[in-house]
Amino acid sequence: MDCVFQSKSGVKITQVPQERFLYGHILDGPDILDEVIVRRKESDRIYGTRAVHIGCHGGGAAANAIINLLCRKGAALRDPEYALEHAAACGRISRVELAAHKALKNCVSELALPALVGELHEHLLERELVRIYCLFEKDSEAATGALQELLERNWALPLADPRSVVIAGYPNVGKSSLFNAIADKERVIVHHTPGTTRDVVDMLVVSDGVPFHLLDSAGLGEAKSSIEKQAEEFALGALGSASLILFVFDNSRAAKEREIEIYNSLDSKRLIPIINKTDLPRAKAPPVPQALEVSALTGAGIEKLRHGITRRLAGKPAGGKGPVVFLDNQERALKAALAAGQAGKACAAAEVVAELLGHIPAPGDSKADLCGL
Repeated sequence: MDCVFQSKSGVKITQVPQERFLYGHILDGPDILDEVIVRRKESDRIYGTRAVHIGCHGGGAAANAIINLLCRKGAALRDPEYALEHAAACGRISRVELAAHKALKNCVSELALPALVGELHEHLLERELVRIYCLFEKDSEAATGALQELLERNWALPLADPRSVVIAGYPNVGKSSLFNAIADKERVIVHHTPGTTRDVVDMLVVSDGVPFHLLDSAGLGEAKSSIEKQAEEFALGALGSASLILFVFDNSRAAKEREIEIYNSLDSKRLIPIINKTDLPRAKAPPVPQALEVSALTGAGIEKLRHGITRRLAGKPAGGKGPVVFLDNQERALKAALAAGQAGKACAAAEVVAELLGHIPAPGDSKADLCGL
């Protein structure tokens, strides 16, 4: 690095203690590529060797220019994701930290940042899992109680791991028009001919800071051809895994008996009934009580619907400082550990926690000091 970096003070990177910051410029011969802040580390947790961290000032273009310069000087490019996976496999970082890195890379909601950045900086969830693991060796009941409390700190789940919201209903009730209105984009073909949508269409939408996958599915209840039946099967599959189902009725006609049967067969806890086409004259009283009335054509009620979706998906406000469960697989593992603990299987519960961490906490573990080990 000293061959391309010139500090303002004239001190070389190799002459200052590690972790000390230096301000200066990256030079390509006589040309200044960028003004930067650098920091040397004798041992890097992720890369497992000596490293120099470079903080660029000029954005992505400057960073790419510096990378190209370093490669010309003999540096080799390494894929960051591979480096993280390798660090976890070697035990330099935990699986929890690996998960936080990946979740942060894919994060589309600012509301999730406190949980993800907090985990990378302070390792709060990782420390709590180590503490719980150690508790199972001393006091199984206390460990089980700690697991229950941790599972309640899950406000980041729908923010870091977007839920799925499926639009369902009979053919030609305006599902695709509603999809476009909620997404605020014309992604789906809208036509008056029933059965226009053959496959499940997915779009990531962020509303009120809450991300969710919005899915438009084929109409249910009137499949005739083999293609329509296959499309209906895809739609039913999407409904089974959906966090929310927006079931759409047509305001301009009376609901059909089969339509009501399908609606009543779905999980009421995941349902939001919607009356679409309120811009047209009403044919009959709403088929279900407390349905939200909207018009995908005029936009009436759409904003209220968006707010309703985000409240249902992320109703819990962000908690204060402390460990946060931020991914679905973490929640599933913790529930499995809790079930084992409640069944008196402390060893099995501890094993699940260790698997989630990616290692067994032991004396000398950087997080084991919390256990008094």
